[in-house]
Amino acid sequence: MKTNTKDIFIDTASSLFANQGYHATGISEILKKSNAPKGSLYYYFPQGKEQLAQEALQKTAEKISTEILDVLAKASTPLEGLQQHLIYIAQKIEKDLFQPNVSISLIALETFSSNEIIRLECERTFQQIQNIYKNSFLKMDLHEEYANFLAMTMVMLTEGAITLSLTKKNTQPLHQLANNLPLLINFNNLLGENYAK
Repeated sequence: MKTNTKDIFIDTASSLFANQGYHATGISEILKKSNAPKGSLYYYFPQGKEQLAQEALQKTAEKISTEILDVLAKASTPLEGLQQHLIYIAQKIEKDLFQPNVSISLIALETFSSNEIIRLECERTFQQIQNIYKNSFLKMDLHEEYANFLAMTMVMLTEGAITLSLTKKNTQPLHQLANNLPLLINFNNLLGENYAK
């Protein structure tokens, strides 16, 4: 059971931001869900909700990155790892009854033009995930530029599949993406003269 008040605030805010958005989540709701006094929130986060959102995003990035690295490490190939991670996301959404706590897309979309600090934190999170994919592709001896493009493509495909699954309240898009990933990205031909080092 968690006893660290700061961690409780971050976990509560992360869930609320992911499920209902940054602007729709107020300090009072975070305090109520956390069962903590108002003074304690400003003790840990003097700049209020914005600072709390920053740290919540950082923790989310660490959590997502760890999950991806764990899945990739257990897979025999990058393709298998990517497919397994998509299935893992689908299972997590199903388990959490379609709560979008596996993506930062909602907060990214609603703050990109209104809060530069949060926008930059979202950008760093997406880049961190992209770098993990890129390093996986580099192990296949691909050109760095192409490995980076593939990594960015995977971030876009994954976030799109998550959004569609949540909208449909059906994880079929994530499962379909996992099943058809070899068709979208022809891994059998990636080591040809156009892509290999």
